[in-house]
Amino acid sequence: MQSLTLTCHARTNLVSSVAVAARPTPHDHARSASSVDPETGSVYCSRGNSTRSTIYRVDNIENVATELASFPSDFADTTGSQHVVGLQYLPESQALCVALEGGDIVLIRTGDDEDALPEVVGSVDAGVLCMEWSPDQELVVVVTGTGTLLEMTKDFEVITEAPIHVAATGEAVQVNVGWGRKETQFHGSEGKEAATRPRPDAASSAVLSTTDDLRPRISWRGDGTLFACSTVDPGGVKRVIRMFDRECVLQSTSEPVPQLEHALCWRPSGNLIASSQTLPHRHDVVFFEKNGLRHGEFALRDPSSTVVELLWNSDSSVLAIWLSFARPEAPASSVVQLWTMANYHWYLKQEIRPPATDDAIAGLSWDPETPLRLHLLTTAGIYQRFEYCMDNFVATGLAHESPSTVAVVDGSSLLLTPFLHCNVPPPMSATVRSLSAPAAHVSFGPGSAGDDFAVLDCIGTLHFYESRSVRKPVAEPHLLGSVILPKGPHETFRQILWITSNTAAGLAYDAKLNRDIVRVVVVDESMNLILESWEVGFDERSPTAFARLVHSPAAGVLFVQATDGQIAILSSVRNSATARFRQELPTVCPFVAAVKVVASDSNPAEHAFIGLSARNKLYAGDRLISAECTSFTIHDSFLILTTFTHTARFIRLIGSVDDIRLSDDSASPFDEHVRRIERGAKIVLAVPGPAALVLQMPRGNLETVYPRALILAGVRRALSANDYKTAFIICRKHRIDLNILVDHDPKAFAANTRAVVEQIAEPDHLNLLISALRDEDVSITMYTGANPVPPPSAQGRPQPGVMPGKVNLICDALRTALHEVDPERYVHSILTTDVKKQPPDLESAMTRIRTLRRTEPDAADAALTYVIFLADVDRLYDTALGMYDFPLTLMVAQHSQKDPREYLPFLSALQKLDPEYQRFRIDDHLEKRARALEHLAAAGSDRHQECFQYVTRHKLYAAAMRVFRSQPDMYKQVLTLHAEDRDAHSYHADAAMLYAMAGACEDAMRSYAKAAMWLETFAIAVEIKLPESETIALARDVAEELVRGLRFADAARVLLDHAKDPKGAVDALTDGGLWSEAARLVQMANVPELTASLIEPKLAQASTKMLETIAEMSADFDKRRDRLQRFRDEKQRAIAAALLAPNDPALDMVDMFSDTTSMATTRFTGASSHTSIGSRSTSYTARTKRGKRKQERKRATGRDKAFEDEYLMGYIRKTLIERSNGMRDEILNLIRALMLHGREDEASAIQLAFKNLIDIMRSELQHIFAVPVQAQESEESVEDYKNRVLAAGGEDVPAPLQARMEPPPVISDAPYGLAFLE
Repeated sequence: MQSLTLTCHARTNLVSSVAVAARPTPHDHARSASSVDPETGSVYCSRGNSTRSTIYRVDNIENVATELASFPSDFADTTGSQHVVGLQYLPESQALCVALEGGDIVLIRTGDDEDALPEVVGSVDAGVLCMEWSPDQELVVVVTGTGTLLEMTKDFEVITEAPIHVAATGEAVQVNVGWGRKETQFHGSEGKEAATRPRPDAASSAVLSTTDDLRPRISWRGDGTLFACSTVDPGGVKRVIRMFDRECVLQSTSEPVPQLEHALCWRPSGNLIASSQTLPHRHDVVFFEKNGLRHGEFALRDPSSTVVELLWNSDSSVLAIWLSFARPEAPASSVVQLWTMANYHWYLKQEIRPPATDDAIAGLSWDPETPLRLHLLTTAGIYQRFEYCMDNFVATGLAHESPSTVAVVDGSSLLLTPFLHCNVPPPMSATVRSLSAPAAHVSFGPGSAGDDFAVLDCIGTLHFYESRSVRKPVAEPHLLGSVILPKGPHETFRQILWITSNTAAGLAYDAKLNRDIVRVVVVDESMNLILESWEVGFDERSPTAFARLVHSPAAGVLFVQATDGQIAILSSVRNSATARFRQELPTVCPFVAAVKVVASDSNPAEHAFIGLSARNKLYAGDRLISAECTSFTIHDSFLILTTFTHTARFIRLIGSVDDIRLSDDSASPFDEHVRRIERGAKIVLAVPGPAALVLQMPRGNLETVYPRALILAGVRRALSANDYKTAFIICRKHRIDLNILVDHDPKAFAANTRAVVEQIAEPDHLNLLISALRDEDVSITMYTGANPVPPPSAQGRPQPGVMPGKVNLICDALRTALHEVDPERYVHSILTTDVKKQPPDLESAMTRIRTLRRTEPDAADAALTYVIFLADVDRLYDTALGMYDFPLTLMVAQHSQKDPREYLPFLSALQKLDPEYQRFRIDDHLEKRARALEHLAAAGSDRHQECFQYVTRHKLYAAAMRVFRSQPDMYKQVLTLHAEDRDAHSYHADAAMLYAMAGACEDAMRSYAKAAMWLETFAIAVEIKLPESETIALARDVAEELVRGLRFADAARVLLDHAKDPKGAVDALTDGGLWSEAARLVQMANVPELTASLIEPKLAQASTKMLETIAEMSADFDKRRDRLQRFRDEKQRAIAAALLAPNDPALDMVDMFSDTTSMATTRFTGASSHTSIGSRSTSYTARTKRGKRKQERKRATGRDKAFEDEYLMGYIRKTLIERSNGMRDEILNLIRALMLHGREDEASAIQLAFKNLIDIMRSELQHIFAVPVQAQESEESVEDYKNRVLAAGGEDVPAPLQARMEPPPVISDAPYGLAFLE
């Protein structure tokens, strides 16, 4: 869908004005040659004939021509014909190589020694017919007058000389093994004799064209490995193309082609060789492969033309065809046509004509550095430079009814396709408008929703057309009128704009002033007469060369861009003010647009300029947005661009120009601002109405997509305007989650439910909306838009995006609105609100159906069928049965797949029972145990025994307590049954309380005793006056339970108060280390003999055990500390080895190790910058819970060597340091007891040993815990794992690690000894 737009045009005269006045006819001068200096852009060209030739240099900046040399001259002794047949600038030697037809090869210095005289570096006695340098300028090939190829180095040393006309077809010629020959084929009605019939010689049919100039041609392939040579055979009857390699060895020969012409050019990309062929009924440009076989063709539009030359541009995208026309009534004329190919069709994009009718083209060449820059010479000595850009002629209307037409130039035909109505694949189109001359530029105007257009043809006539594509059927545009643009003798228009209904602006080049101008014209109502015309004025410091003239209806601005990137805003109204340029963009951008923005300090204007440079850099003002942009467009409030990474990006144009930026931090699979597209796809246009984006693939075919960003913007815009119908239609058409209708503004939706019902109206559509509801805020989880941060109302939720109760709230609101609007019409929708609730309110739905069945049985039947579609029929059956409505139950069963032999006997048996017992059986069948118990209890006293069995079987104790609360006897039985159950399950405290409530004191006392609740136990024992012997036995049992629970003080009190056993009490206290309390009890009970017999032996045992414990802890600490130091030393040595070892990239991303392979080196963070990618990405993430638990166990026990340092530090922290902190009170009590009993030595030994242990720990603490524990796997659920893989594009990337940065442990300062013992 692309066309060529002329952005820059320059012209200069190679000869003086006097010489121009005495202009010769085109026949007086031979063809001109040209070459470009790629560093400075200067153009070197020749002009002359066989008697005299002149070399000129045209400056790229000043556009001034300077004569360098002429032949013959006194400085260069040249003989023979002076016509220049070869011209090539050599950047390495800074010289110009000139080949004269007489055989001389001249070198003209252009560098520092520019004043040096031209030097004849060699001569060919037989003359030179053609000369071409290789693309790398290491070789030069010359065709001599004797028909030989002469190959030389860049220093003009002869490499080889070979004849052109040989009988051989080349080394790479294909071998014919007979397949497909005439003799082996089926001949049908011709019979077998057709196989032996002599066939005409293909070579004899190769007739030489009458327009052939008989001169040879040479063309190199872009990579410089091959070149083609086209020559006429010595007999003069045919032209043959031969392909040679760099050693000038023949590789292949073209197949015979009748009337093959002289033009020859090898496509730089290397796949095609272009030439031309004259046929009786048409004139073709034909293509050959490197093996000489034909590979397609296309026909020229004028069969009477003569192809002079064919030239591919440097990137192989445009083919320039130089044509000449011989008419008896007029002098020879010529044009240059620029052709492009898309979807296997060749388009004529531009036609260049000489500046004067009596002039003709003498030479042309493409620029080697700028692909779309063309240099052209005329016989009158005029040099012209044309610079083009690929452009889309797209309707700029903003109205949603705009047809969004794209115009494609194809010579004198304009192909039009309104993408609002249809997507017609190229090269076809919806309509075709024929023009009087080839089109040069197209601009869309304001009429017909922005679809009227104006066409500037190549002869300077402006045509206005009215579109007929706003509504279907699409018709051919209507010509409104034509005007010839007012221009002086030196003005040439190249771009036009249709601004208002009667105003147009044009960008032209004034050759006399050597500058560009902008001219505005006003036409009359008939569009055939210019009423007014004026030139826009610029200030004196303005640039003189302009690139683009642009009108942006969205921003309401008309502006022109200079070739240095400066932009001047223009007025379409005539005034005396001059336009002033500002540096809005860093560089010239062939594609530029204006958008409205909020004014800021950096950009006080109300609009910003967005431009795409030729180097694929996208700028918003002076800020770089993307360095890999291939195309862009503006759509409402979005900037849409495509990138080299094959994505379409959508940037919201909200705020100031500083807010226009790409954001790459989103990894959500629902990110609407990024869309994957086909490789190489570019934007054609964005259709305003349906929010469609039209993309063109590299091969030329079109694709219309509906990006989520544009669709959701339309949905949000409709919802903000409370247009729920439009939003629903868009969501339904493009498969957008319908929850967005609620989540965009839940309060507004809840307040406008009646409007929602009235707008959507259709019951099926409302059912679809209600069925899609779920307790999730899709504006947070899926369609975040430009606000990825959850709103404040959602930030306090446990999980962002979860909205508990949303479905029930909306269903209730919609049900109310449906009842208000039309409950009969929306009965299915009302049922949907019941079924959709969480949990589904099936009983309400079945109640509505039961009510409806009484008045409208058919409607009830349809409603039941619909509800069965929404909900499980078995659940509906159970619901109807639970309503005790047998007709309704039978109705549901008949609509299900149930076997009547199953449900009919069951229902019949139920109907025969008493009402309460019937309901009990129904609720029990439905497993509604609590309700079943209520009905069973109400069935009569003869059912009480069955009731207690039912309670015990289904453990309905809590429900039974509620049912029988008003019946004391029954209530106590229930309490007893419940207590027995709790006691059987070892919940003795609960059982004791229940026994007490039931009045079973002895059972309560026994349960309290089992629960070690001694206060309650002996309170009941006193209450029931338990005998003393039984009390003592009970006390000993309770004390034993308390000792097992390490409740030594309670055990001692029970033994002393209730068992009358002071010795047992003292023994319990000494076992718990309660030495002071034991001593007090000895004195209180007046049993001093227990001190020697019980307390002192226990002190000796405790002292010995404590010393042993401290010694074990000291040895264990030394062992773990030494092992940790050895591990760290080994790790440091491994890091050093990794730093010295070379990095092998081939080992990166190797997936041969399992996730649980123990490789200690993968955790060496110190060498992370030098280890491989695979090592850096290694993590110990278990993919299953079982594997994760196994890995945790290995880590916790130290069996995983990769985490041994973590295990050792954890062991020292918990087993030694934290344990020692907890031992301080115990040691202090023990030391005091030892001192009171005269065991000072033992007390000192314990205090000294513990002090030494604490000192060692404190001295080693900072060394051991200097390195924090590294990493720990995140606790990742299955759902989190799925979301993470989706966010990574389907790749199982490692889970993120949670740093476990625990601080070093703190050694307690609590006292553990006596100061005077130190």
